[in-house]
Amino acid sequence: MDAILVLGGDGTFLSAAREAARADVPILGVNMGGLGFLTETAESDVYVALERLLAGDVEIEPRMMVEARVGPRGRAGWTECGLNDVVVHQADESRMVRLDLKIGPTMIGTLAADGLIVATPTGSTAYSLSAGGPIVRPPSKLC
Repeated sequence: MDAILVLGGDGTFLSAAREAARADVPILGVNMGGLGFLTETAESDVYVALERLLAGDVEIEPRMMVEARVGPRGRAGWTECGLNDVVVHQADESRMVRLDLKIGPTMIGTLAADGLIVATPTGSTAYSLSAGGPIVRPPSKLC
């Protein structure tokens, strides 16, 4: 598979991004919804975009993703990745959760809280907008 064509809005794109990351395949998102930060190709431009894709006349924009592994200490649990963010919280919202935080193998610390949200540069736009801030454009190149 050379690419995944996603028809929909940003929610559809985010779901497809998890599968595309597992397969290491790029995504072409076609906006069939409203705003479309992630699905930048307009529905009216889909044929032009597909022609460019098939001709190899596209720039693949790598994006950082985040992966969360949640489970009891020392045992296997749930693992999921996300293009925008991961949210970890207790099923019962009125209870605290205790989280051991690591980045890769490095222990960061332990957090006792209602939950935790970790956003990628792609996902930070929504958090910035909800706080009255600007649209944040993720870097086009990774360091």
